[in-house]
Amino acid sequence: MLNKIDERIKSIDELSLREKFKNIIAFHKVSAKTGAGIADLIESIKSNITKLPHIGDKLPEIWLDIRKELEKLNKDYINYEEYENICQKHKQDKQKAKSLSEYYHDLGVFLNFQDNHILKEVVFLNPEWATNAVYKILDTKEIQSNNGKFDINQVKTIWKDYPETQHKNFLELMKKFELCFQIQDKNTYIIPELLSPHKPNFDWDYENNLIFEYNYEFMPAGILSRFTVRKNHLLKDDIYWKYGLIMEWENTKALVISEPLNRKIKINIKGNDKKTFLGIIREDIEYIHKTFNNLVVKEMIPCNCGECKNNNNPTFFEYNELKQYQNENEKYIKCSKIKLKNVDVNDLLTGIDNNTGLSSISKIKEFLIDKFSDESDFDDLCRELGIKSSIYTGNFKIKITNLIQDMESNDPDYIQKLKNTIKKLKPKFDI
Repeated sequence: MLNKIDERIKSIDELSLREKFKNIIAFHKVSAKTGAGIADLIESIKSNITKLPHIGDKLPEIWLDIRKELEKLNKDYINYEEYENICQKHKQDKQKAKSLSEYYHDLGVFLNFQDNHILKEVVFLNPEWATNAVYKILDTKEIQSNNGKFDINQVKTIWKDYPETQHKNFLELMKKFELCFQIQDKNTYIIPELLSPHKPNFDWDYENNLIFEYNYEFMPAGILSRFTVRKNHLLKDDIYWKYGLIMEWENTKALVISEPLNRKIKINIKGNDKKTFLGIIREDIEYIHKTFNNLVVKEMIPCNCGECKNNNNPTFFEYNELKQYQNENEKYIKCSKIKLKNVDVNDLLTGIDNNTGLSSISKIKEFLIDKFSDESDFDDLCRELGIKSSIYTGNFKIKITNLIQDMESNDPDYIQKLKNTIKKLKPKFDI
């Protein structure tokens, strides 16, 4: 949208922008001062809203009646049991109540996160009330000046106008939105987006590193912050700042740095199992990528020829291009550093290819859902892991999801522990 057309009309290259950003629907020139173009803008918005998911769905009358009854409560939140009772009054059993909850959650009528074992117990009838509580933390000057660090005592003061029973739900909501993480074994929390932008002093040996980059046409804010939240249990020696972090897993370390001005994320890995660790990192970053519409990003691998190995500015090849070469049995690709020298494609992909690690936890999850398909299997799994199975409710898929989320948050070696447990309980299967 181009504003202030009453002052000047500026031309932009609409065709190039449409080619770069596939989610652009229309361009509008308006004047907020005179109102010129506003009517057309409103009509365009109305027209495109009707194309959104769920818009125009025909709902059962009972669902509409339940919504009206919830609105009449005039409450900011209720517990899930109260919601189920209201559904039961309208002849809706637990499964139908859950389906309705998921539908209204998707529409934004209310918030109820069925995939989170804490938040599924509360229904935020007033989503704005809950999100305002979250922003109170983010906007607190004291927390901002403390580089995003806060504790439970501060929370009690900041949320003094909110029921104390909801404080833990608000904190869980912040974790769910990947805004903060809890420092292990402490009542202290970190908001990565508010961390210091200054890189701390640390030593890093760049020799024999596995190197990987993401290059963006447009780099959305918050990718590294969300990644830091998702991987906080792997943080090494408290070395993390707004634009980077060091992690450790299985005697392997990773340095991940975001360069917003260059629209890049750079990854350096050293240690025993660089390939698998890169796969784990890529899985999380690619999950974050999928939450953005039509994000254009290239995975890049540095050249390993003699000229590039010790060069601060090596040639980079696009991962997908190398895979295409490999699939077409093209053994070599040209490096521009040394008179278009041939470089072995398979050598470039060694240690990068995502057959190992990238989907390891996804494969484990699928295997558990497929092979541990009844209550006794789940009880056996939890017992071997030293976890109480009774704390998990819902269908089997939800139980497995919540179990894995809890392990990921509390145990850096959770993937290997799950693999060992599966091998013990299901020795006939290989994963």
